This record gives sequence, structure tokens and C-alpha cells, in this order.
Amino acid sequence: MRRNTASADDLAPLVLELARAARARRVHPVGHPVVVEALQRGTAVWRALAGADGEVTLDVRDAGLSLADGARLACPGAAELAGDLRARGVMRLRLGGQAQAQDLSHLIEILTRAPDELVAAGGAHGALRATGAHGVDLLEVTPNGDTGSAEAAEAGSYITQHVADLVRLLAELERCDDVGGYNLFANKIAACVEVLVREHPEILAEEVRAPIVILGLPRTGTTHLHNLLSQDPALRSLPYWESLEPIPDAPDPRIEHCAQALRLVHWAMPLFPLMHEMEPDARHEEIQLLAVAFSTMLFEASYCVPSYRDWYRATDQTAAYFELRRMLQALQWLRGPRRWLLKSPQHLEQLGPLL
Repeated sequence: MRRNTASADDLAPLVLELARAARARRVHPVGHPVVVEALQRGTAVWRALAGADGEVTLDVRDAGLSLADGARLACPGAAELAGDLRARGVMRLRLGGQAQAQDLSHLIEILTRAPDELVAAGGAHGALRATGAHGVDLLEVTPNGDTGSAEAAEAGSYITQHVADLVRLLAELERCDDVGGYNLFANKIAACVEVLVREHPEILAEEVRAPIVILGLPRTGTTHLHNLLSQDPALRSLPYWESLEPIPDAPDPRIEHCAQALRLVHWAMPLFPLMHEMEPDARHEEIQLLAVAFSTMLFEASYCVPSYRDWYRATDQTAAYFELRRMLQALQWLRGPRRWLLKSPQHLEQLGPLL
């Protein structure tokens, strides 16, 4: 079979559709319209690239994908697809010229199975062959380090704990184009806190004294309790505008910024206030503060980001909660009172780091 001569730009749509199909399958069952449409798009791109007797080969190298000639693919979905393949011990993906939607469906099922299940089944290659797929092949890492159709190597994590890699992966996910901008904003906040603490080291001596923490699942009335208790002038709570921009500029435009953002939210989702009323001065959770350290349920609630979810659940979040404590110290130093009223469903699964 002849080797395909498609360029990195030619392969970009195929890579994106494969990543999207795997993402859709993680969220929806087999046969769901979203999954079917993703598979149809991927098959169409595959057929257009491979032709009748061609072959598309993608190698997993470092943190991404590359062509047979070593050219690196830097397109959306490349890091995500490479992560899925690497986590299952796969170092090379081959797509033959006889492109069939069923073959692609079998491939996506392999990419969404747990790595330990594939190891027990004899590896990704063996599991794929057992499905009867003919137009697609997975080559794995052999014990001597070569690529081949052998027993899968131990599956490693496909997402590192480095924020830069995490942001890159998030930015490649569908409907997450604004995450790159959020990363810059989060870095700005972190830098502002760092500058403030460096100029006023006494901030680190601030005592975060016996905070009151409201714990509860969403839609159970915790917001009403939060708003009620925040009326006590002896307690320090977080208004929504301050959660978005905790460190002030001069002049201070934060309340107007927040109001503008909420007008956009209410225009896009006019029924949202019926579920969760939000105003600039309304009390808010500290999930935005945790987001500065990229440790927040906010991303999973806002986007389809299974890779972030898996990273978040598998990672000790103690360091992120230390960062939250430092931000609370800075905020109460800027303005009191000094006993905090906190609230977020996220704390239910992070009681260790919280305490």
C-alpha cells in the first residue's frame, strides 16, 4: 500500500474529527446522534485523504503527533488524540485507503476504553483486531522500545500536571477557544497577588481565622444560605465582581466590568437567572479564585473537558488550596472583616486540602 503524501495541514481536519469523535463517545452512548455525526465527519475526511489505496500514518512522539517524515502536527486535537493513544500504549496509528465508518467506530471504542482493560485484553492492537476492523491498525510499544503489534506497555498518564500543557490541551477542546485568554487573565491575577505580597510581606502574617464553610450539593439551597449569612457585617464574603478581579487597579473598574459581563450572560441565557440569580454585588463562590491555580470545578461545569476532569480527580489539590489561602490573606488585608464565609460544592470532594 502506498504511503500517503498528505501534509500536516491536510491532516489537521482528520485529527480534529478523531479527537472530537472520542470526546463525543465519552459523553454519549453508542448510536447517539452526536457520536454518529462525529464518526461520519471523520470517515469523510479519512476517505478524502487516503484515496482508494493510500495509507495515513500518524506517529505519537513527545507530547503530540507527527508524520512519517517527522513533521510535527500542531493542529487542534493533536495533543488530545496523542494523549489517548499514548495512554493505551500506542505509538502509531495507521488508517488504510478502504475507509469504513464501522472501522472508525471500532477505533473510537478502543480509544475510550480504560487502559487497564486493554492491557487485560492483550493490548490495543489485539482488542482492535478482535472487533474485525480491517482499515485501521494500532502499533504498540514492544518491550525493547520499538513500535509493533505487541503487548501494550504500561499505560501512562496522558496529561501532565504542568499548567502550560493543561492549558494547551484545554484550548484544543471544542468550545474552549477562550481558555487561552483565560490563562492570560489567570496569570495576570497571580502576578498581581505576587506583586502585592512582595510589596507588603505582612500579608503573609494575616490569620485566616476559623472560616465558616458552607458545604452542599448544587441546587440544594446553599446559595440562599450563603447570601443570608453574608449579611452579618462581622463576616468577610466574596462578591461576584471581586471573585473575577480580586486585585484592584487604579481607578477601579471591576464592578462595571462585572456588570457588563453579566449583561452578556443574561442576553445569551435569558432563563439562567431563574436558576441562579447573579448580580455584581451578590455573594459568590471562591471557584474563580481556585481557577487561578487551575484547580476548579468551573471548567468541567462550563465545557466538555474529560481530560481536565481526569487530571483534576487524580491530582492532589493541596497546593491549589494553599494558593487560595494566600489570596484570602491578600483580600482580607485589602479590606476586612477577617473572618471568612466560604461556599462551594467543590469542597465536598476536597475536604483534605480544605482542612
